Amino acid sequence: GQCTSPWGLESVIKVLTENTNAEIFVGDADVATQKQVERAAILWGAKEICNDYGIKFVNLSKEKTKKVNINGEIFREIKIPKILLDVDSIVTLPVLKTHNVTNMTFALKNQWGCLPRMRHQYHLVAHKAIAEINSFLKPCFAVGDATVCLEGNGPRTGKPKLVNSVLASNDLVAIDAAGAKIVGLSADEVPYLKFAEMLG
Repeated sequence: GQCTSPWGLESVIKVLTENTNAEIFVGDADVATQKQVERAAILWGAKEICNDYGIKFVNLSKEKTKKVNINGEIFREIKIPKILLDVDSIVTLPVLKTHNVTNMTFALKNQWGCLPRMRHQYHLVAHKAIAEINSFLKPCFAVGDATVCLEGNGPRTGKPKLVNSVLASNDLVAIDAAGAKIVGLSADEVPYLKFAEMLG
């Protein structure tokens, strides 16, 4: 329940490779407290899946960054891994789980993980920061893995929860609102939903 499942990742890759000739990348970043994404991608099967489909796995924590102007309330400017600025579109693949800072994490908060170097500095303003990052990156689609979720003191500890569901939408606010209902939260208990909606 901590990470998007390998079956969720492979399903999305399969659909994309069967329906487009576009170059596809799979990206993830280290958690803020340790360098673990390379090992996790091997243990979790992500690298093997990428190899099977001829797709490059990108460690966003090692990518060159580019400073961009966001002109938000929280971020005036921010360093973004350059590959996220170069690609034509971003499909985000979050797992649904509880979170001890934002109450839940799903499609919108998944982009928080694209910023590998400074996330923990913004926990006190995380809700507005999440909305601003999404308003800049503008993921075009979300496939939310709610097959095995996490409840309790997430995002890194808690109990796995079998939900056996997949949610998909081109509206990240809508998919997160649906995810909140599954978790048992109201939209008011996830303030980044309101801020993201306000930013379009």
